Amino acid sequence: MERELKLRVPIEDFDKLRRAPLLAQSKSAAHASQLLTSTYFDTPELAFHWCKASLRVRAVGNERHQTLKLEGPVQAGLFDRDEFEMPVDRDTPDLKLLQDQIPADTDCGRLIRDEAAAARLQPVFVTRIKRST
Repeated sequence: MERELKLRVPIEDFDKLRRAPLLAQSKSAAHASQLLTSTYFDTPELAFHWCKASLRVRAVGNERHQTLKLEGPVQAGLFDRDEFEMPVDRDTPDLKLLQDQIPADTDCGRLIRDEAAAARLQPVFVTRIKRST
């Protein structure tokens, strides 16, 4: 389960926010930046989209992680959703790694076990984000 609060900060206010007393005294006050390249995959008929899921492989340096996120409730900007993340050794998803995680009797469970759907996976879009913490 992932619980995430997303905040949008204008870039011109970002450094000022990082220097705010409450954030500056936090244990994670050491600032770092890294480039995240995420490729999102789906079938041509958008099967993952229709099953309310997103599937990506994210590259951070030489490491690759595949993530499947299932839609969940959003209240006041707080996202609650199931997320399954694991390392992979390639730039494309490996759906077999998810089969122990997702029940077979769900729409998404059937989809990740469908070998024909796996063969039709293709990149849908790519994001390149510089994450600063």
